[in-house]
Amino acid sequence: MWAGRILSGLVTAFLIFDGSIKVMGLAVVKATMTQLGYPDHVAFGLGPRRRRTVLPANF
Repeated sequence: MWAGRILSGLVTAFLIFDGSIKVMGLAVVKATMTQLGYPDHVAFGLGPRRRRTVLPANF
């Protein structure tokens, strides 16, 4: 039971971190989005959406 809680916590922490760096607009996020073929402004919209879906599911 504790292993599941720990793994869920790690995944949740990563997804919150991922959404936060997208909102902050770091250069590495923009470069990665461009390498993947997406416009760099798309990352800003993905950040709040990611956090909005992760937080209610876990808390």
